[in-house]
Amino acid sequence: MNAVAWVAVAGVVVLIIVLSVVVAVLYRAVAILGQAIDNVTMDVAELRDQTLPALHEARRALKSVEGQAAKADALLDAATSLTLTADNASKFAQRVVSNPVIKVFAFLSGTKRAAVKLRKTD
Repeated sequence: MNAVAWVAVAGVVVLIIVLSVVVAVLYRAVAILGQAIDNVTMDVAELRDQTLPALHEARRALKSVEGQAAKADALLDAATSLTLTADNASKFAQRVVSNPVIKVFAFLSGTKRAAVKLRKTD
């Protein structure tokens, strides 16, 4: 074999070695990425396991607050209704009582004036 052939063989061997090193580096990089993905997957699963109960508890608390808000709303409606009823009752009582009371006082005042006039004439 001549020198050119040996250089070509040496070049092929060097090329095979370089490609082997590149493949080994890529294999290691893929292995490291695989471990990182496994670690992230485990972290996500752990985070999910920790947060799901908290989310369920928050959802229960929110439903409880909604129920209490509905009860408070019903109580406010009842209080408003009672206030309106009391207001209407007082207005009704004022209308019903004030007119006869005014008439009684007017009658008494007129009776008093008549009594005074009758005494003066005697």
